[in-house]
Amino acid sequence: MVCSARHSRLSGGSTDERTRLLDALADLRMLLILDNCEHLIDDVAAVAEDILTHAPRLVVLTTSREPLRILGEYVYPVDPLTQPPSTVSSAEALGYSAVQLFVQRAQAADPAFTLDDATLPSVLEICSRLDGQPLAIELAAARLRSLAVDHVAARLTDRFRLLTGGSRTALPRHRTLRAVVEWSWDLLDDDERDLAERIAVFPGGVTAASAAAVYDSSDRTSELLESLADKSLLVAIRTATPRFRMLETLREYGTERLIERGIVQKVRMAHVDYFLSYAQEHEPHLRGARQLEAFAAFDLERGNISAALRFAIDQQDRDRAARMLATHGWYWATRNQDAEVLAWAAAVAAIPGQSDPTSEIGVRVLQIVAAMAAENRQVVSEYVDEILALYDTGEAKGPYVDMAMATIDFFGNLGDRTLTPPTDPWTRAAIVLMRVVLMDNAGTLGGATDQLDEAIEEFRAVGDRWGLATAMGQRATLEAYAGDADAALATLEQTMPLLEELGATEDLEFTRMKAIGLRLATATDDDLPELRLVLEGHLAAAVASGQHRSVYLARVTLAGFERIAGRPKESVAALERLVAEWEMFDDQMIGSRQMKASILAALALSQSAAGDLEAAEGTLRESAVHARASDDMPVVSQVAVASACLAGASGDFVLAARRLGAADSIRGVADAMNRDARELTVQLREQLDDEAYDEAYADGLALERDEAIALTLPSG
Repeated sequence: MVCSARHSRLSGGSTDERTRLLDALADLRMLLILDNCEHLIDDVAAVAEDILTHAPRLVVLTTSREPLRILGEYVYPVDPLTQPPSTVSSAEALGYSAVQLFVQRAQAADPAFTLDDATLPSVLEICSRLDGQPLAIELAAARLRSLAVDHVAARLTDRFRLLTGGSRTALPRHRTLRAVVEWSWDLLDDDERDLAERIAVFPGGVTAASAAAVYDSSDRTSELLESLADKSLLVAIRTATPRFRMLETLREYGTERLIERGIVQKVRMAHVDYFLSYAQEHEPHLRGARQLEAFAAFDLERGNISAALRFAIDQQDRDRAARMLATHGWYWATRNQDAEVLAWAAAVAAIPGQSDPTSEIGVRVLQIVAAMAAENRQVVSEYVDEILALYDTGEAKGPYVDMAMATIDFFGNLGDRTLTPPTDPWTRAAIVLMRVVLMDNAGTLGGATDQLDEAIEEFRAVGDRWGLATAMGQRATLEAYAGDADAALATLEQTMPLLEELGATEDLEFTRMKAIGLRLATATDDDLPELRLVLEGHLAAAVASGQHRSVYLARVTLAGFERIAGRPKESVAALERLVAEWEMFDDQMIGSRQMKASILAALALSQSAAGDLEAAEGTLRESAVHARASDDMPVVSQVAVASACLAGASGDFVLAARRLGAADSIRGVADAMNRDARELTVQLREQLDDEAYDEAYADGLALERDEAIALTLPSG
């Protein structure tokens, strides 16, 4: 009917069919449905306009991959099925339409299939990787006739071979996933098809500018992107700069076509070069007044940046891979992506050859961080020697090079080299902050306050929120050591809006827990009910956000709260649950040794308070193993305070006082905010006279570092 009426209208021939159609519809109040119009889009548009002109009470509903583009048309995009976050339970997942469809069709294929904790991860992966597309999900569920659900998920890398066997009564183009995609591809003109295949290498979305980098006729990219979005090959993301996303299934098909055409490497390398240039443009602004804009730029293109770096590594292109790593290392570090950046660094370091000296120093620095985290310290001197050789070329420049050399200088490994003080205020401030952090870690903090204040002002002047927040957090630590809880809390309160602006959620949550820890250190019994509500609120927010480390940290703080509130058995139970779950903290992850040492020290104190001194001593020995391995003096000192408390609980008050002195010797400064140390001091002064306590404490304080550690940290 559509083709015939359209032919009559265009040909000027007999209008009988057209006239009969329009006359029949003219006075009707009805809904006319025209389905699957994309293959006759121009004809359908002409006929629909004709009908609507002559039948004003009639409504036409069309389904198509692109709009008709006639007057009065209202476009209603059909979104993919809804998909749950990865943190949902199996019961919660059934509230999302993608999971509902999969489960219904899976049970039709295999009546024994159930959605439970074992099958949920695979179902979520399938729904996500198939972009919530109903036909693809149905085809995947149908494979459960012969495959387990985890095997279906694993084989999605070859989805076009896997997802076949649709209904025999369906149209041919709906029987396999490949047929569906090929149908869409065949509706494109040559230029649209060429661009669609090229932008398949963009997993993180594409803009006109990034598309132009991989397309030969770059002056037409905006027009073609809009056309592809109209034809449902792209999803338009309406932001300040128009952005488009291609579904994973379409990207996989487009990549296959690039391989068939023999141009996939050329296109991928153009993609790498674009994002290397993109990073070099935005990276300097990570450290200044345009920091928020720069972080947003990196966040936006994170998927594409990772894909570009992966391709450079796969191609064994040391130069591009090292430069890409060097321009993104600071971004990843400030976003707390330690495991990610170290994994990238290891992959880049394994590529033969060399890049420029500046980038190579960045690679070596990350190798040192990885070696320290892996407790493989014997290779560090080799990497340091390589950094020095690269520096001696005179070609290594930039703030990160200056920071690396300042760190080597801090540890006394510079040799006879003399460093020129940096003139850039950000670099000066960053070096001071780095030194203060290293001094804190080494237990040599004396006299750092004035230096830190200068760094804070320089970070403030250049507009670096992250540097300012980090430096102020360190100042809060010094204020807490000095016993000024109010000043420390006020300083932390100033850092939180800065971290919130940056979207630094993990740092923000850590800062909030640090502030709550300070309040707990000085809390009275009257303060505890309010603090419990605050802690429970933070825990609920962390659970809702799906940030596992933040959840863990909140639970650790709540467990400590129970002991302070006089419920040591509840504290023991909570801490033992945390210990049982900490497989997420691999010993080779940055900070994991510190976390384990601190939690075990807290557990030992709770076991002692609950009356089980023998269990507490065993737990303390385990804590000491992690504390020694961390080489982090504030953490070692924390465990030393716990050992002093256990000595006091066993009745050896002189040893307890000596260990308190040794703990302060290890840290390099007394920690006036350590509640356990304060309460133990009061107890010991009551058990011993003041003179005996002071003498025993001074004896421990006078010990050399190794002697102090030997006195406080049990071995074996």
